[in-house]
Amino acid sequence: MLNIETAQTAIRYIFGLIKDRTKKEFTISFYGGEPLLNFEVIRRIVDYSNIVFNGWNLQFIITTNGTLLNEENIKFFLAHSFLIFFSIDGHKENHDAKRIHPNGEGSHGILMKNLELIKSIDEKYYFNNIFLSAVYSKDLPFDKLFYFFRDNELLNRLPIKLGFVNEYDTDYYEYYPYSIENYKESRNIIFDAVLLKKKNKVDLLPIEDNFLVSHKSLNQSLKTRYFTSLMGACFYNSRLFVDANGHFHICEKMNDKFSIGNVADGYHFSFMESLLHDYVELIKKNCMDCDFNFLCQRCFVHFAKDGKFEFDPSFCANSRKAFTNLLEEHIRLNEEDLLR
Repeated sequence: MLNIETAQTAIRYIFGLIKDRTKKEFTISFYGGEPLLNFEVIRRIVDYSNIVFNGWNLQFIITTNGTLLNEENIKFFLAHSFLIFFSIDGHKENHDAKRIHPNGEGSHGILMKNLELIKSIDEKYYFNNIFLSAVYSKDLPFDKLFYFFRDNELLNRLPIKLGFVNEYDTDYYEYYPYSIENYKESRNIIFDAVLLKKKNKVDLLPIEDNFLVSHKSLNQSLKTRYFTSLMGACFYNSRLFVDANGHFHICEKMNDKFSIGNVADGYHFSFMESLLHDYVELIKKNCMDCDFNFLCQRCFVHFAKDGKFEFDPSFCANSRKAFTNLLEEHIRLNEEDLLR
């Protein structure tokens, strides 16, 4: 529950740091929790930002579960060309397994209803500014999730990012175990169908293209083959997360690790310098001789502990396993000339 005074102080501070940049572009993203619980402050932040960044190209983004949308805030988002990222984990069974209201009821129905509402208000905006973000955990049926996003005409043309719950950084699967054999079998059947469609030169839907996105990125990495200690990490001058108490963090994934400043004092530059030094030394010590060092998309969050960075062997082991599987698929795609 960020208050407007804290937000305004942060906006003024950041503008003071970047006001002389040649490229007059800036993005403000609202993230939670659920940011629509605090819609009035969002409205005031947008108005204030347009005053402070007068003449700049401002982009506003919001990530939401969609349950608190209504005609009023939808029209506000349209008026300010917001990009809206919706958290939707597939069909009702998948989504409602985890995304529930305090009374135990699932949120899938109201989310779908509100997506319909946006489309009915402005269809052009709907197909240009709406994005989907799906979290998939391997204890739930993958095929049902895939077919939902492929076959649902309300959703199947929207860009989608599919993120997996990883084994290495959570105890989730201790509570929700899964069969790796069942998951692989289900995924491979779908993967083969996507490749057949690609072979026949049929345009892929966004959920289908998800199967090839990592391979396109891998293809580029294999061509360039470069390694730097900060590869994959968002540097300080490209990203900042301001929490509800006015503390600064490297990004929204790091806001429970350590603060790099606050709205009252600004950036803590000496601490930021020491953090960066420690991170670079950690990567140089542990990653220089790794076979996958130029492929790995590690970042600060993978090694962040309370107030410091520590190497995480489980992240390394998980990444090596994932890259091995990815490379096996990649060889097949190259042999079948499907990476153009």
